[in-house]
Amino acid sequence: MAVPVGCDKCDQTGYVGRIGIYELLCLNDSIRSIVRTNGNIDQVRDTSRSNGMRLMQEDALSKLMNGMTTLEEILRVIPMENVRDVECVKCFHHILPTFNFCPSCGTQCVRDASNRYGRKRELISEGVL
Repeated sequence: MAVPVGCDKCDQTGYVGRIGIYELLCLNDSIRSIVRTNGNIDQVRDTSRSNGMRLMQEDALSKLMNGMTTLEEILRVIPMENVRDVECVKCFHHILPTFNFCPSCGTQCVRDASNRYGRKRELISEGVL
């Protein structure tokens, strides 16, 4: 990862110039349909993500990995989403909210569109074969 080192060109800050961090929603027929039918924000987000939209955080992390910025600068300017894990109701292991199944026992998570991004999710208590 890039680490800021001061010099005369950057006035000893380690940074010079600016680079944009972007999150761009391109409207297509599927997004337009959701908007026209008064769909909720989660439907728009899920559809746009499945169509390839990158989040601002993903763009920032990509620029970090390419040495274009530093982690300190990203944390200063980009709002990062806190994600809490949930506990499997069958084996009680912690599971990240992005998982569809418990990696320890295979118990399937129940998705609820109103419970996104770190809010509590319920798990089906039956194992998966």
